[in-house]
Amino acid sequence: MAYEKFEGIQYIYINTKLCDFERRMTLAHELGHSILHPDVDTFELKKVAPHFLAKYENEANIFAAEFLLGDDILEKYPCESIYDIAREECVSVDLVKLKLSNLDKSKLENHFAI
Repeated sequence: MAYEKFEGIQYIYINTKLCDFERRMTLAHELGHSILHPDVDTFELKKVAPHFLAKYENEANIFAAEFLLGDDILEKYPCESIYDIAREECVSVDLVKLKLSNLDKSKLENHFAI
C-alpha cells in the first residue's frame, strides 16, 4: 500500500490480500497522497526524514475521511455511536473521528449531547 510518482506517472499500490473494508480505506488514503502532494516521494521521505512523513500521512487520512464520509453523516445516523457509524459506513473509527473533527461543532453537540 503506497503511492509513488515515477517518471511523471502516478502509481497507487494496493495489497490484493486486503479485505474490501481495508482496500476501500487504503485506496482513498493513497488517492489523498496523489492529489494533495503528488510530488512527494513517501518511500524516500520515510528513509531520510521520517518525522515529516506523519504530516503527509495525517493529510491523506483527512482526505480519506472527507472523501468517504458525507457532511450529513450525523443526520444519516441519528443517535448512533461513532462505532456504529464506522461499521455502517465500512470505515475505521479513526476516520469517523477525523470526519467529525471537521464538522460544525454545533452538529456534534446536538448529536452526542455534549
